[in-house]
Amino acid sequence: MGTLITTHAHVDFDALASVVAARKIYPRAVILLPGQINCNVRSFLNLYRDYLPLIETDLLSDHYRLVVLVDTRRPSRLHRKIGGFLDRGADLHIYDHHPDRKKDLVGSKMVVEPVGATVTLLLEEIRNRKLPITELEATIMAMGIYEDTGYLTFSSTTPRDVEALAYLWKQTINLDVIQSFLQRPLTAGQKTLLEKLIMQTEFININQRKILFSWASAESYILGIADLVHRLSSLEDVEAAFCLVKMEGKIHVVARSFNEDINLLGILNFWKAGGHSSAASLTLKYDSIFRARRELMELLRLNVPPPLTARNIASAPVKTVSVDTSVREVMQLLEKYGHSGFPVMDNERKLAGVVSRKDLQKAIRHKLGHAPVKAFMSKKVITAAHDQSIRSLRRLMIDYNIGRIPILDEKGGLCGMVTRTDILRSLYRMDAERVDLHKRLANVEQYPEAATADKNIEGLNDLTSYINRKLSPGIQRLLLLISQNAEKEGSSVYLVGGSVRDILLGSFKPGDLDIVVIPEAIPFARKINDILKGHLQTHDPFGTASITMKDGVRIDLVTARKEFYPTPAALPEVEASGLKNDLFRRDFSINTLACSLNKNSFGKLYDYFGGLQDLQDGVIRVLYHLSFVDDPLRILRAIRFEKRFNFEIEEQTRQFIENAVEKRILMRVSRTRLNAEVRLIFHENDPPAILKRLEDFDLFSFIFPNLEPDLQKWELLEEVRETVNWAGKRRWEKEPDPEIIYLSALYHDLPPETIRFMGHRMHYSRSKIETMVLSSTVPEAIEKLSHESPGPGEVFNVLDPLPPETLLLLRAAAPNQRIKDYPQFYWDHLHKVIPQLQGKDLKEMGIRPGPIYGEILKGLREAVLDGRVRSVEEERNFVFSYLDRDGGGR
Repeated sequence: MGTLITTHAHVDFDALASVVAARKIYPRAVILLPGQINCNVRSFLNLYRDYLPLIETDLLSDHYRLVVLVDTRRPSRLHRKIGGFLDRGADLHIYDHHPDRKKDLVGSKMVVEPVGATVTLLLEEIRNRKLPITELEATIMAMGIYEDTGYLTFSSTTPRDVEALAYLWKQTINLDVIQSFLQRPLTAGQKTLLEKLIMQTEFININQRKILFSWASAESYILGIADLVHRLSSLEDVEAAFCLVKMEGKIHVVARSFNEDINLLGILNFWKAGGHSSAASLTLKYDSIFRARRELMELLRLNVPPPLTARNIASAPVKTVSVDTSVREVMQLLEKYGHSGFPVMDNERKLAGVVSRKDLQKAIRHKLGHAPVKAFMSKKVITAAHDQSIRSLRRLMIDYNIGRIPILDEKGGLCGMVTRTDILRSLYRMDAERVDLHKRLANVEQYPEAATADKNIEGLNDLTSYINRKLSPGIQRLLLLISQNAEKEGSSVYLVGGSVRDILLGSFKPGDLDIVVIPEAIPFARKINDILKGHLQTHDPFGTASITMKDGVRIDLVTARKEFYPTPAALPEVEASGLKNDLFRRDFSINTLACSLNKNSFGKLYDYFGGLQDLQDGVIRVLYHLSFVDDPLRILRAIRFEKRFNFEIEEQTRQFIENAVEKRILMRVSRTRLNAEVRLIFHENDPPAILKRLEDFDLFSFIFPNLEPDLQKWELLEEVRETVNWAGKRRWEKEPDPEIIYLSALYHDLPPETIRFMGHRMHYSRSKIETMVLSSTVPEAIEKLSHESPGPGEVFNVLDPLPPETLLLLRAAAPNQRIKDYPQFYWDHLHKVIPQLQGKDLKEMGIRPGPIYGEILKGLREAVLDGRVRSVEEERNFVFSYLDRDGGGR
């Protein structure tokens, strides 16, 4: 039993480089490459195979203690034998850079981070361990980084990839080898296929995006389609490329994106594509390439987002001058405003031309300062429509060598001006956001939920670019559908609250969408649901409705309203009102932002109460001094938000909380509503920090009576937090409930009857309460495991009766690493081992059914786990010897 390193089918150079790098970390391992290998990699292996410890499939052992998986987590891309090794208890370590997917494998060690090439992650570990590498190994790893980052030009490239490559250069790499195998000439089959693809290439316009689309058929299987797509893409300036190739009865789809906001995984999600947001591929078992072509066109039409447009970045209003204004007056205006030129408007307020400082200086040199500016303006003006993309504006500036472009509205009127600076600023902002995203993902363990607002939000008044770049194509499509139907129904609709807040913080996750509707939400919800076919619920007294989609997205629609609280802590009475009044009823300023979804003002941001500034400053602030009296649960919400976003409760708001606590306002809230709010704490990223903050405000003992946590309890809660995060990376048949784990940690040293009382008080089910009661057995279980080197059978007998939540508490409470590892040892190995003899076999052996069956099978399993019994015959002998000791039973 040893270690096996493997990767995905269709091995590319990043996969090859990753297995080579992994072998440095696991030096006694063997490497298995799946049968399908890319052409250039196969050519390389034909020459260098003897230098790599590769193993053939027929020489594989039946058992491996550890499987190291690199550059993939998808079971469908692995050699068929890998699943068998894992089923037989092999441990799994994973190194990968691909985005998460629902059916991804999960290992006990997970190094999964968004870098350009997987080998970068492995090389970082090699460097940390100061392991030496040869010139050949450095060359292979460099090829992996070069290929998967497009020679460091793909948008997925990170500074970490650049640093890794620089390190490899210092170790000496063979550039001739790299050039030979990364830029190999096309084979005859590839040339033929490329000619077909060129002949059948279309440049289509979808949502104002220029897309390359091509398709062809090949008589036999041809490797290297991705390289052909890359060459096709160089034919013309496009934003994405999609190719379909039919080979051997299957349709192979390869796609490349050259723009940050065109996410291929989102576009091709219906087909479950693999890869990255900028490079994706998949195989369809379709007979007809025309069916694939038709479906792909529909996917593009639905999912390709509209681009950032001139309207989003143009400066407005624009300073202009009249055709009759004198040269001298215009020059004075230039000096006053620091401009380098002005648009010139005719007497009907239409754009007549533009005049530059250079033109004006020439007129003044000729002593014509008194002359009207129309004599010196340029009448051949390059303009752009308000809905033109940034890409097309940039092309205009390059082609015509101009520094500014007037932007015209639907009626041809001047509505803004775009300069070179505007273009560069928009490109820089997009790139800065991409780098910031990589940093946040790379530090997710250290700062898992710390949210910071975009530095560019100050003065922001339009969210269109944020919607285009930060929301998935599915959510964008949903918002567009709501917008279109609002126009059709004569309604006004706004995205409000937490949805807008999280878009600006960059932490938006598809879940609930809050929509304000004017005049009526319920009739509008019914119309929308006729299209969406979701589950509709209406609440007539409040004028609200909710639609739950099949993918879990929920749309909450409310009629714009005022809320009046007849008594403190009561449910509100509702009166129809406008958007501003509706936003005023919300809890905190950061939740009062609204974004128009109406056609003529789509993306416009409404900020009546300073929410944007509070996001920028990182503060939690209520809107009025009686806010906590009207709804005392806002106290708990303020504390949750403070810790979730790493914000601070604003000073005045903190005083309001202290006053409300002193007056015991929370006593007026029903226990049911209080319980529901408390439960949310345990599903935040850092519950211990929230619980400590409750103690700061003297609320802990009110919410959790009979508890006075000491330093030891707080330390246990921190251990529970780490354990819950650890558990979140494992595969479970049923996910453990973090809420029960935390409550078990809080109550585990109390008598069982007290725990039951607290469970009933919080309205938990009987099964959850009994799980919490079992937490009181954790000290006893730890004591049993503390004996020197308990056998596997003893470990199994101690842990098997305990549910996952109690086992995770045991892991958190363990006094040393040995005991902390026992739950993982139980899940990964012990509970998978069962005797070959079962109850029916005991009956066939003539043993009368009864309690003795349980005793025999328990003892038998312990013997199997301890290795004292290894075959069916030995199991039978164990049963007979057990009966002899027991004195009968037959």
